[in-house]
This record gives sequence, C-alpha cells and structure tokens, in this order.
Amino acid sequence: SPSEALEARVAWGALPAKKYAVLLASDFGSRSPAMHNAAFNACGLPHAYSVLELPEALADPTSPAADAFRAFVRAPNFGGLSVTIPHKEVLRPYLDELTPAAAAIGAVNTVTPTPAVVAPDGVATLAKSPPVLTGDNTDWIGIVRCVEAALRRGGRSLEAKHLKAVVVGSGG
Repeated sequence: SPSEALEARVAWGALPAKKYAVLLASDFGSRSPAMHNAAFNACGLPHAYSVLELPEALADPTSPAADAFRAFVRAPNFGGLSVTIPHKEVLRPYLDELTPAAAAIGAVNTVTPTPAVVAPDGVATLAKSPPVLTGDNTDWIGIVRCVEAALRRGGRSLEAKHLKAVVVGSGG
C-alpha cells in the first residue's frame, strides 16, 4: 500500500526529516505549527513545523537575529519557511533568488530550498553544493482568485480595461 511504502522510505532513511517554521517577530500563539504538524502526522511524514521567533528585524545582516536566521535556513534539514511581517520585506539579501511574484511585490512570504542543479553538456544533475533558497510571495493568489470568483458570479468581465479597483490598507 502507499502508506506502507512511505513508512518503509522513512525507516530506510530515504525520506529524511525536514524542519519547517513560521518566521515571527513575536509568537502571538500562531496556529501554523499545530496545523502543519497535524498534516505531517496524518500523511505519515517525519517532518516538524515550529516557530522561529526573531523579535529583531533582519534588516541588519550582522545582528544575532540574522545569524540565527542564516543558521536555520542553511541547515541541511531545512524544509521551508512561512514569513510574517516585519520580515517579509527584508529577506532578499539572505536568499539566492526570488520568484517573479516576490520580485514584483517586493515581499517574501515563503522560502523554499531547491537542490542545486548543474547541467554540464546539457545533462542536469544534482550538485553537491547547498540548496538554492527561493523567496516567493503567494499572498496575491488568494486575493486574485477571490476577486475573479466574485466577478464571475456577477457576470463581470475579467479584462483589466473593464475593471476599477480601490486598494485600502498596506498589508505585507
């Protein structure tokens, strides 16, 4: 069965445990760890999701907070990171690349490691170097899909030339 195959992969070490976290300035009782750990458990995955609390903003790359952040995301067992304000807009110097969405928005809410790939002679192989840290912003997807769904329900056009909008607030 699929669950037995997964258990065997974990037992053989073919599926190493990864550490995930939500990056917060202060732990206000985030439900993210409970939600993600329940999902990992339900799926039989050996991963753990925790809180990475860094009250100091990461704007100063020489700060103890910056050192703690680098240690977490560069660890071999790093699996991914959810990012909250005030850290969303200052992560660029710590990352290897940004997705087009994160670059356009100017904020990162998700960090994922991707194995480095080299392509000598056009053949891609995994490099022995550290993973590539990619910053992404997925906040806009939920907003756009909600607006699109509301427009469709109202029989409205989705063409930009037919739309007017007002943005209130300054979220991250």
